Amino acid sequence: MTDPDDELITRAWRLQESGWNLHSRGHYSEAAAELKRGLSLVNWDPTVPPRRGEPAARVTSRLLISLALTEFYLGGTNRELKLLEYAEEFVIPEDKGRLYNQRGMILVRRSRVEEALDCFLAAEPLLEEYGPEWLYAGLFLNRAGALHDLSRHQEALNDASRARDLLEQQGNDLHVAKAVHLTAMIRGELGYYTEALALFERVRPVYAELAPELLFELNGNYQGMLIRVGMVREALSISRTLIRENQGSEKKSLIAGNLQTGANAALAAQDFETARKWAKKAQEMRSQQAYEPAMIAAQLTVLRCDLEMGNLRAGMANEIEILYEKMRKWRWAISLDTTRVLAARAALQEGDVNRSSRLLSQPMCDVFQNVNARFETFLALAELAGAQREDPIPHLQEGLDFLAEHRSKYGSIEFQAGVSMVGQKLADFGLEVVADRGEAKAILAWTERVRAQNLQVPPTQNDTDPAVRDQMAQLRRARNDLWDAQLNSQPVDEVAQRVADLESKLRSSAWQQAGPGHVAEETTPDQIKALAAEGNATVISYFEYRGKLAAIVVSGEDIQWTTLTDLAEVEELARQVNADLDALASDFLPTPLRGSVTNSLQSNVARLADSVLTPLDEHVGTESVVIVPTRALNWVPWGMMPQLVDRPVTVAPSASVWWRCTRQNSPGGRVLLASGPALREVHEEFAAVARCYDDPDILTGEDATPEAILSAMDGAAVAHLAAHGQHEPDNVLFSRLNFHDGPLMAYDLDSLDTAPTEVILSACELGRSTVDVGDETLGFTAALLHAGTSTVIASLTRVPEQLSADMMSAYHRGRAAGLPPAKALAEAGKGHPWHPFICFGRG
Repeated sequence: MTDPDDELITRAWRLQESGWNLHSRGHYSEAAAELKRGLSLVNWDPTVPPRRGEPAARVTSRLLISLALTEFYLGGTNRELKLLEYAEEFVIPEDKGRLYNQRGMILVRRSRVEEALDCFLAAEPLLEEYGPEWLYAGLFLNRAGALHDLSRHQEALNDASRARDLLEQQGNDLHVAKAVHLTAMIRGELGYYTEALALFERVRPVYAELAPELLFELNGNYQGMLIRVGMVREALSISRTLIRENQGSEKKSLIAGNLQTGANAALAAQDFETARKWAKKAQEMRSQQAYEPAMIAAQLTVLRCDLEMGNLRAGMANEIEILYEKMRKWRWAISLDTTRVLAARAALQEGDVNRSSRLLSQPMCDVFQNVNARFETFLALAELAGAQREDPIPHLQEGLDFLAEHRSKYGSIEFQAGVSMVGQKLADFGLEVVADRGEAKAILAWTERVRAQNLQVPPTQNDTDPAVRDQMAQLRRARNDLWDAQLNSQPVDEVAQRVADLESKLRSSAWQQAGPGHVAEETTPDQIKALAAEGNATVISYFEYRGKLAAIVVSGEDIQWTTLTDLAEVEELARQVNADLDALASDFLPTPLRGSVTNSLQSNVARLADSVLTPLDEHVGTESVVIVPTRALNWVPWGMMPQLVDRPVTVAPSASVWWRCTRQNSPGGRVLLASGPALREVHEEFAAVARCYDDPDILTGEDATPEAILSAMDGAAVAHLAAHGQHEPDNVLFSRLNFHDGPLMAYDLDSLDTAPTEVILSACELGRSTVDVGDETLGFTAALLHAGTSTVIASLTRVPEQLSADMMSAYHRGRAAGLPPAKALAEAGKGHPWHPFICFGRG
């Protein structure tokens, strides 16, 4: 190597600084080009290295140290470690800490984490003595990452905290955010999901301002946390966006990470083909990067997809166990338990019961309790018990007990519902076991154990944060702006995006809320049976069983069950009924077509009734009926069924919800009547309803704002809300009623200290709900029940105003005369056989 002159050395230093800055911002190709130009200027030749102390030696070592890490991020092989070996021959003590730190970072990604920790240990005193300060602080952040990979979580959190303290002293906001980011990942993996999500949101604005490219990684980690709580649809949507936006990026490691997280989301959503495709691609990319831990993670996802799709091949269990042993050798504990359980399940499917038993008898990793691994262990133990002709139910019950405790940690009703996905296989397996045994009481107990569990968790208030209240006000204004733009045929893209952004922020705030830590006591079959006897009611609880629709019938005398018909046939009939209802709700349907649709509705309702009710006729009494629908029957207008016309019918998400609503105290209180805009007949309706009560509160016109209505609803006995509204199946917390100054949303309801005992929604479709996972119900009606309302009267479709006015007048007269809600609605519906109103909760 020939000696360059001073000017060339100065230029080389500038290129070193420029290259490192580019590397820090993730521009690795540009960084590598700058660093290589610097090496060219100093005539770098590995066969003739400079001697320590020569003018060009220090800049050459620094260029090599920087280039080593940059080439690794570009997907290099072991060449980057060789670059560090070259530099070590002539690096001075002042820069040796840098070299050891970079070597440690590369070794972490080569799965040589113990060696990496030795490097960080060697670097610590050197960086403390010689600096720079930012790298000394960064060392603790890097070491925290290595300790995290070994699942030494407390040590990792300690180092991340130390890094954050040092970086805050230095005013390094970006790296402080990185320390918080790592802390969030660790806390999330320990099961503190709401805390982790809150920390992610602290990081987001810093990245957005100082390093937008880091948002891709943050979103990927955020998405992984959503998968853990069952928010699979949201996570999968983020995956598709990230994968699309990162196509062609030079950040191969980031692309592979996005693919892997997307594969996990697709796997959770049971889209096995997509999950396998993405995981396979991630595996190939990780192989090129020689990043073995991530390559194995992708390989395991491929194997899991094969197992779920039934693509079992000889030796699969052995293949998975080899990976498990390799991971155990590395002490890579994050996925250790899930890999062992996967090997056990594969062995069981191969018929190797002894191997499965041996794997499952090993204790879980004592340094890290992975929540998902716990659920998978319960499932595998249940499957093993079945193979050994033992009772699998105790393992499944233990899993569901753990699930209930886990669910109670969340304040968000979406998370409470979504987390059920984690235990869905436990629920399905248990239901098949008890149904195969044929004991009706046991089947009822099991179905109640696994449906509408989000409504078992007491609500937590969501409006205490002033920032949240401000966002709610902004959302109402944005919704009003969107409504005005739509009415006036103006462009809506900008305001629609503003609405979406605000809804996203509010959902995120709700997701960060901690839950109450407890759930309601379970309701037993005997309690349900006793209440049926007391109210002379019949409870029909539907469930899905081996591709069939089945029903449990509870009367005061007995509990029985039967299978009914093919589930697919019922789903199609229910879809046709809903299509007819939607068509009839239109104000612009020509008279001849309206007659045709009415005939279609009548025919489809009769066919549906023949499938789901006629086989039960001999078991159903002549008085009130309580319907607990399953997903396929979620939007069925039960009051239109020939057997149920003019009879008191109540619909509840579960029999337990019906029991609790019925047993709920009904204290007295004021009556509220509130109306939204664009209702022609509301004055007639309100005049008739008001005559049924003493001095009701009436809010109309400009007085009927969401804030005023919520205030009046708090502690009310009855709240009658007449307003146009909309169920949002893809964003259920923002299902809404439209009032002056903006909408009142399902999201608002948990802000009530005391929800109204009875709520009537007389002019909208908010009787609809979404069932995303199992039989977990979400929507405006479910939000009212969750908030503490015991009875909701609502429609499955939009309602003609005159029909609403007539029926609501009659309904309130019945209630004032002492009729219970379902009976009052049945009486009000006489003469209106095709009305879409339903009584939810307490009948």
